[in-house]
Amino acid sequence: MFSNQRRFTPKTLPKPQVKVRTVIEKSAPANPHSKPRTPLSGGSSRATSTSKTTSRPSSTGFKRSISGRARSSNSPFASSSSADDRNYLALPSTSSRNKRIRSPTTDSETRITFDASDGEDNDDDWENRLKRRKHTRRTDPDRRIPSTALEKLADHDYDEKSAKTLKFVNAADVVSLALGDLKSFPEASNEESVVELQYPGSFTRERFELVNQRDKLDVIKDIIKVVKNVKETYITDEDVKKDLGIVIRKLERNSNDRILDIGAFRAAVDDYNRIILKQLKSGAILKHLKRQHDLSDDLVTHILQQVYDRVVTPNVDRLRRYTNGTDNIYGEMKHNFITKVLCTDLQMTSKQTFVDLGSGVGNVVLQAALQIGCESWGCEVMEDASKLAKEQHIEFEARCKLWGIQPGKVRIIKDDFLNNHDIGEVIKRANVVLANNQAFTPDLTESLKIKFLDLTKGCKIVSLKKFPTSSKYNENDIASSILSEPECHRWPENGVSWTDSTGDYHITTKIEGGQEF
Repeated sequence: MFSNQRRFTPKTLPKPQVKVRTVIEKSAPANPHSKPRTPLSGGSSRATSTSKTTSRPSSTGFKRSISGRARSSNSPFASSSSADDRNYLALPSTSSRNKRIRSPTTDSETRITFDASDGEDNDDDWENRLKRRKHTRRTDPDRRIPSTALEKLADHDYDEKSAKTLKFVNAADVVSLALGDLKSFPEASNEESVVELQYPGSFTRERFELVNQRDKLDVIKDIIKVVKNVKETYITDEDVKKDLGIVIRKLERNSNDRILDIGAFRAAVDDYNRIILKQLKSGAILKHLKRQHDLSDDLVTHILQQVYDRVVTPNVDRLRRYTNGTDNIYGEMKHNFITKVLCTDLQMTSKQTFVDLGSGVGNVVLQAALQIGCESWGCEVMEDASKLAKEQHIEFEARCKLWGIQPGKVRIIKDDFLNNHDIGEVIKRANVVLANNQAFTPDLTESLKIKFLDLTKGCKIVSLKKFPTSSKYNENDIASSILSEPECHRWPENGVSWTDSTGDYHITTKIEGGQEF
């Protein structure tokens, strides 16, 4: 059936037609007294009236045009070619959207354009942008980090006999063998399961029992976090940092489920205690803290978590006693959310005053005092939350002394913030007021707007719901006349206790009435 089709053999195959284009370039009359010019390709040249020129690959990062001149490559950077080659590099055109930046790899006459990032067209260079992304807030030169207790130890030449014993909730008071918890090291004896941990700001050590009760307190994780935070915040000597790095690796290795070496774990704890006690007595820790003006987010979070785990976590069921449809509904704003608000959005300083209206167990009040170092107030009407807030405050003060840190002044009141006299006075000079109004009733919201009349002009109000009501709908609304339009922000994931997702919060400024700061 294929007999009628044409058959091809190597001899009968049609030959491909190749078109050759010849480019003729007229050259200037040759000067008989001048030397032949060496082309960019590096080969020899002949003085002829016409020549055939073909494109050749370049080893200098440029592509050759048919005429033999170099044209720029697709790379945004200038190549390391000779000066002659750079003379053929045409400068890229600029536009209003692009920013001209001097490249560190080129000479003073060559510039390269880069597309500026969104919202950063006015930045001087990429280094400044990187620094702004790295730092969440300005350093507060007025912030004093070392605690008064640590400075008193130095005044008494670090005499252990004259030092006061701190009273606080030990980890062993929360999780222990006596409470029915199981050993983290099954082969260890009861005595071997007990360790004491040295802190950088006091001679008093905390007692831990190495047991498994991670729903309340992960003991081993807490110990390792203490060592890590001490290493990163309190130590400057590189040799000491290396020694603590070895301690951390030993703690992690010997607490691994596949190893569980109680002897090696206890030895690592002893090494840590010896190192930190020596640093404390030498005055190196106090000297280093005096040069600091802020605390790392990791350290702040860890201290607050220690307080919460020892006070609130064992009694968390008490916070579930509330009635739906009332103002007495409990919900927490977490550390990462408050860090974003106080440090990034508002950039508070230690000279300012913070007030939390409806402060719950006092988490945010304590965080502001520790992280910012400012005067921090809270007011809560719920009975159980107020009791836990008071207990947290006591534990917080002791923990700060253990860590050698001086927080801002803290005052937590159990009362109705609408009627309490002290709260009424402090909001007249407050710089930031927080109102977690997610579950506030309409009546409470309206009453709070009237309370805002006493705020100082320029005071910032942080809320989960908007306070101002547009005058388009309510011309007589108080908030519309004294408060600015709220700025809408998004809290981070896991920023609140009632959902893992993100959500809106608002920052409003008092614009009318009251004295200016």
